[in-house]
Amino acid sequence: MKHILIACLVFALCLAVGLFSLFYVRASGEETVTLLERSIRQAEEEQYTAAAESLRQAKQLWEGRETVLGIFLHHEEVDEILALFAQLEAFIKLEDLDDYLAACGELTARLEHVRRMELPTVENVM
Repeated sequence: MKHILIACLVFALCLAVGLFSLFYVRASGEETVTLLERSIRQAEEEQYTAAAESLRQAKQLWEGRETVLGIFLHHEEVDEILALFAQLEAFIKLEDLDDYLAACGELTARLEHVRRMELPTVENVM
């Protein structure tokens, strides 16, 4: 009976960690994308200072969660997203709207990919 109880506890713990991972990664990605979209709107309206501030907030959010995200995601994915943030900071400083929007599109796609990969689908489980 003890073995069954221990097995059930281990299963419950694994399930809890998996669910935490799912919700944490998805929430982090969603909040970052929301801030990034705000930055895009501001840049399109040529409010570069406000766009840079929204971008800074998005980067701070991601960096603040980097330690926990590093547990659940591949480190390469986290590093690539941080590298894209660095590119975006350079583009917004130069007020280079075209390159900024292109890099924002790439970053948004990466964040959406990370969020999608956390969903428990057949292709992600196998």
